[in-house]
Amino acid sequence: MVLRKMTFPNDFPLIGDMVVEAFQYPENPEWSIQEDERDGLMDAVKSYRRLWPLMRFFQIFSPPLRDLMVGYIWEEEGQPAGLVLLQRRGATSNWVVGTVGVLPQFRRRGIARKLVLAGLDLIKERGGTIAFLGVISGNLPAFSLYKDVGFEKYSSDIQMEFKPSSTTPRVEPPDGYSLESLSSSNWKVPFELEKRIAPENTQKYEPVEEGRFKRSIFLYILAKVFDLAQGIRTERFCIRKNDSGQVIGRGVYEVRSRSGGRNTFFQRLDPQHAELAQFMTDYILHDITNPLTDHFIEASYTEWQNHLSEAYLAAGFKTRTEYYRMGLIL
Repeated sequence: MVLRKMTFPNDFPLIGDMVVEAFQYPENPEWSIQEDERDGLMDAVKSYRRLWPLMRFFQIFSPPLRDLMVGYIWEEEGQPAGLVLLQRRGATSNWVVGTVGVLPQFRRRGIARKLVLAGLDLIKERGGTIAFLGVISGNLPAFSLYKDVGFEKYSSDIQMEFKPSSTTPRVEPPDGYSLESLSSSNWKVPFELEKRIAPENTQKYEPVEEGRFKRSIFLYILAKVFDLAQGIRTERFCIRKNDSGQVIGRGVYEVRSRSGGRNTFFQRLDPQHAELAQFMTDYILHDITNPLTDHFIEASYTEWQNHLSEAYLAAGFKTRTEYYRMGLIL
């Protein structure tokens, strides 16, 4: 039995293989990593490995980048058996427990608990004060483990997917509203919107801080390079109310130019303007489906953004699964 820290870039291929194997659920196939998701994951792993020297160089000048990806691998019987992958959230003391996985043949030996506890100790060693994670709502053993070590459920995310068969027509903003593109360096718009509309129970575990939204020039460049390496086009926009100039919604979406992987999008919309959900969704879908490809489109919304659900369903999305969001004050 060996618990060792991940070493990069050598562990990248191993991590990719372990994640795919650990997240297969024959009894609940909708939870499993699908073939296109596997292809996208492997593409990302190859890009990380290829560009690791650049990341290492940037880490010299940007301390938060040193915590962009850390974790442990548990080895049992001379074989890799499980892993925990951690990430600092921007330049804050908040951390995401991104992945906890144990290979099927090594389950029910307490390995997941040991990995989680080791991960939490590492977060505290690096000055972390909050940890949060997501767990499939029906995965009761994992949920019970996280609850037992102190995590509290504070919200949930609904993951939805859609494979379009035609291009979504172009739409224009409703009267009284205007749409504008956002650069990835414009952190103030998402920061101010989130600070205004995120509920108190969510901000307890996901504080709305500048360091969460404001990117260093090094992270900005790194994100651009990774997008290029994976053939991803990322677009950002916001919607303003014309009479006040207030931003009431924003969206981010990623479109792949190569096979494998999924197109994805994310939205935030002030609940006081829920009627704009359909416009925002259709606006994104028009760009993603023009031209039409064979990629699935994946989107999710958090429960306090449930006014987005009707727009997704109307567009053709189907619910895949629900994730509980759980947080822990360290």
